[in-house]
Amino acid sequence: MMKADPMFSADPSYGAKPSQQALGNGKVMTIVHTNGVHHLPVYPCMCEKKIDIDIQLLHSRLYPASSKDPSTAFTFEALKFFHLIKVQTHLSTENYSTLLRRLTNFIFPDETPDRQRELGRVWQQWNHLINLKRYGFGHTNRDRKPGKGDLALFCAACPQPNENLPDNWKDDPDSWKYRRYLVADGNFVLNHLRSHGLNKDKTVFLADGAGYMTQKARPGAGVTSAEIIESLWSQLNGAANITRTMTVSHRQEMLDACIADINWRKLQGLVPFLIRQLKKAEEERDEAQASFEGVDEAVTPEQRDRWREQMTTANSRRAADPTSMDVYNISVKKVEPKKDVQARLMAQEQANNAQLGVTRWVAQAIELQEHQIQLADLISCHKRSPTPSQSVEIQKKREFILKKLNSIMSEGEVLFPQAKLEEMSGRAPILREICLCNDTCTCADEIAVTSNPRPKPSDVEHSLLPLPSCLDTRPIGWSHIIDVEEELRVGQANEALEALRVEIAHKSYLYRANRGAASTGKKAKTRSYNAIGKVDRGIRNHVKSTLCSKKSNPSTQRQ
Repeated sequence: MMKADPMFSADPSYGAKPSQQALGNGKVMTIVHTNGVHHLPVYPCMCEKKIDIDIQLLHSRLYPASSKDPSTAFTFEALKFFHLIKVQTHLSTENYSTLLRRLTNFIFPDETPDRQRELGRVWQQWNHLINLKRYGFGHTNRDRKPGKGDLALFCAACPQPNENLPDNWKDDPDSWKYRRYLVADGNFVLNHLRSHGLNKDKTVFLADGAGYMTQKARPGAGVTSAEIIESLWSQLNGAANITRTMTVSHRQEMLDACIADINWRKLQGLVPFLIRQLKKAEEERDEAQASFEGVDEAVTPEQRDRWREQMTTANSRRAADPTSMDVYNISVKKVEPKKDVQARLMAQEQANNAQLGVTRWVAQAIELQEHQIQLADLISCHKRSPTPSQSVEIQKKREFILKKLNSIMSEGEVLFPQAKLEEMSGRAPILREICLCNDTCTCADEIAVTSNPRPKPSDVEHSLLPLPSCLDTRPIGWSHIIDVEEELRVGQANEALEALRVEIAHKSYLYRANRGAASTGKKAKTRSYNAIGKVDRGIRNHVKSTLCSKKSNPSTQRQ
């Protein structure tokens, strides 16, 4: 079909359109290959029983840009390479076309013909034809249109009758082995701009709903048989920039191609992955069994029977009533938060039209004490050699506490003019750092133990607060203030205990996820250990808040 010609053997035009459009009986065509854009004469068959020119080009592994009198063609190698680049690196058609033009003429790439539009259209056709061929619609099912999911890759790991399950699989007592788990998730990075204009409803769907994307009639996007979930979104997010402004049909085909490539790579590595997972499961089986037996031995037969009944009920009703699965959630009695206690006490004051502002004043003082605890913890963390930015952060927090303290003292003088708060004596709670180790202490180098019983006056984190629990002698008539602080302290303790439960659960999770740091006990400055240390500091702060509430106990000293 094609004949070499001395005038075109070295392509002296460097991609630029030659002056002559024909050479003898041959037509000079633009040929796009992996190494650039070329112009070569093409001599079609002129026999009596000749086939159409576009089919002749396909027989020569050239894909024509049009079916009638084509002047541009893409080599199969160029389309294969472009498809691989597109699904692996999510390179746009524009960038790939620009790359080919620069490869053709590095100095003057604009002199090279731009075939971006043709390349985009040809890739859509190429991708569709390759899918039809791969999934059996190119020879055995030529007259049948692909149905829902017919162009999706078979998942060898999913249990499917008549495919990868034994004939008597329904009689197997271990039926859990054949369960199929379907996961629903949404990728909000792959958003799509709504198209406007005359052509917004004229897009052509070559395989609507036959791959991994839903049909155009159904809003949103989905994945059949859970071929991909959130763990693979990171591989697909790169396509967001190039698919955001595509037509709906082109976007669907692009995402289908990317997901198919991801699933193909997943299928290639499925056997070694399952082998690794089997070894991991065998290693963790004994540990899981020991953990279960430890929990099972600690419960009574009545609890075990009740839990089994709750599990059976929840599993049988979950399809019709999803709330039945709430039985698996942690059942913790909700406590009254400190803010709710404050709101209730303030409402009582307003209803009685007496002692207005006392509850708010006491709540501000308790909140300021929590800021003091947090500042003391921050100072202990940077005690050895704080950086300039850390020193500035400490001074900012000290300034904040000092302003709040001055405001509380000024408002207290208005509320209690006879109390003389400035002359009151007392002691701020000196809270030693708490060791959180179970057996052998390994945190001595990390926690700062407070040994000075009388902090310097400049240390605002240890300043005396005008709370009944902090004063040596309480003014006459402060019985109501003592009651208010006691109720607020109960709310504070409840919140601290609730936060402790969450932090301890978080710490347990971190130790399980980072067993190296948990078992070796080394103080390597790794990310996992820093995360555990951060949780430890939070636990210490909540313990200090609880101790403040416990030490207050203002109801024992009334006047």
